[in-house]
Amino acid sequence: MRRPTPAIATHASAQPMPKWLFIVLCLAYVIPGYLGRDAWKSADIAAFGVMQAMAQGHTDWWTPAVLGMPASTIAWLPYWLGALCMAALPHTPELASRLPYAAALLLTLYYTWKSVYHLASLRAAQPVAFAFGGQAETTAYARALADAGLLAILACLGLAQISHETSPHVFQAAAMAALLYTSAQIADPTRRSVAVAIGGWAGLGVLALSGQPMLAAAVACLQAAQYIGIHRRHTTVGAASDARTLAHRSPSPPGTNTRAASHRTWSIHASLWAGSMLVGLGLFLFALTHGPIWQPQIAETASEWWSLLKLLTWFTWPLWPLACWTLWRWRQHVHQPHLLLPLALVAATLLNSMMQAESNRLLLLSLPALSALAALSMPTLGRSVGALIDWFSVLFFSACAVVIWVVWIAMHTGVPATPAANVAKLAPDFLPTFSLFTLVVAAVATVAWCLGIAWRIGRHPPYLWKSLLLPAGGSVLCWLLLMTLWLPLLDHGRSYRTLAERLSTHLDAGQCAYAPDLSLAQSIGLMHYGPVDLERDQTRRHCAYLILHDPSNGARPGHPDTAWLLKARFNRLNERQEGFVLFAEIKKAEQALPDPAATLEPDLLETTD
Repeated sequence: MRRPTPAIATHASAQPMPKWLFIVLCLAYVIPGYLGRDAWKSADIAAFGVMQAMAQGHTDWWTPAVLGMPASTIAWLPYWLGALCMAALPHTPELASRLPYAAALLLTLYYTWKSVYHLASLRAAQPVAFAFGGQAETTAYARALADAGLLAILACLGLAQISHETSPHVFQAAAMAALLYTSAQIADPTRRSVAVAIGGWAGLGVLALSGQPMLAAAVACLQAAQYIGIHRRHTTVGAASDARTLAHRSPSPPGTNTRAASHRTWSIHASLWAGSMLVGLGLFLFALTHGPIWQPQIAETASEWWSLLKLLTWFTWPLWPLACWTLWRWRQHVHQPHLLLPLALVAATLLNSMMQAESNRLLLLSLPALSALAALSMPTLGRSVGALIDWFSVLFFSACAVVIWVVWIAMHTGVPATPAANVAKLAPDFLPTFSLFTLVVAAVATVAWCLGIAWRIGRHPPYLWKSLLLPAGGSVLCWLLLMTLWLPLLDHGRSYRTLAERLSTHLDAGQCAYAPDLSLAQSIGLMHYGPVDLERDQTRRHCAYLILHDPSNGARPGHPDTAWLLKARFNRLNERQEGFVLFAEIKKAEQALPDPAATLEPDLLETTD
């Protein structure tokens, strides 16, 4: 016996979001952050340097490395696409390297919308049918929930910065959204086909080539289990149908064609199940042979678990409260595909993130499935809960927007004095620059936010997606204001440009510098923005300068007859843990004093922080 669903949706509530609003929100979220900014530390600038080396032919495309340091994440597909774009557009390398990642973010939003649409179209996800009609139609209901799913992922706090970096995790999130989409199609009997299965296998390949082959193998096993479940349900329904046919058998057996069709369906499901298992096994072997050494890093202490819980709480806000509400209200239907499929992908991605070091970035992979679960909560929310979400969104995002505007005004006018003093303290060398274009864009976005608040609170629209409009609009507003009003300040604080330019002024033209202990991101930042000619291998060529990140490590390469004179020290803002010390070469035969580099004498130090 089918249990009634908790979803209640009228015909009036199942109105889709206007297409122009759909497009404006997506473009206002995707474009800022990919245009007009520097490459930030650390994953952003590291990936950019790897792709630049590949585009210029300075490294192998299968084992990319810069100055002998391999890429931190083995992700061939994102690096290949970025390098191809940089080779095609050599005059704008930073913009060219971001084009594939911007496309991947757009695909993440698109496949999230399509996934929720197909999940909401399933029979088990339909709202309660009213006694006298008036309930939402299937297509309109699915579109309204798909709009809610798109708004949900735009409202997520953890999506903004990481999704706009040239990081392989953006491609991984797009692949997970595409895999959720193919799983939703497989669950729909009208959409199930071999082409859908092949598309799912292609998504698994993209996920593996983007740096997550082990997770791709796990998702392949989940899809194989989905085919097994479909086959079991089909077999049960087919057996019941055959029994009914035998009970009402006429002189000519009518069940022959039914049994033949059932056998063909069984063969197709068995083939697709076997294919998914083979793909999963191949990806597992690929992960063992070509992927990084997979060593689970599970939290051991209570403080580590608490930090992970805090990260999960704010990163996935406000998706996780809505997803929990969905599981509670739909608790008697958890075995249905529209809940089981996104729940299984969320569990797989969360487990994957807890067992690896980059938990904050790997949580990005769970957002498409969490958005699907959050969207299914919309037809079950009461009016009071929706009002609470609206007022919280208005207060929180309006306060954030006010802070951004006040600090921007303080940077340019010195009033109020406290924010201006805080900016001067945190970024002592920062000189604000005024841009009329960014001011107009920020002002238009702020006015649009105020109009959205007036529309939502003043008219009380009945639409299913109404409770997520203000959270998504507020998130887009704050991100756009940060990428316009605060962009020069963020570039100054998160880019290596200022540090590299100051350091390059202390180097003679045509001279290189040893950098034995700099990380991949630090080396690329100095080489790109200085430009500083760095070298790690002292046997390749002779350099007259030495740059150290930690001068206490004693790593001072060079000829035995060469000593190093401390010349300058540089710091990024007030981050003393990321300082650089510059040494100049002196010949021991020409020295009149002992090597000052061994003692770091203060009187020989030229500070530039």
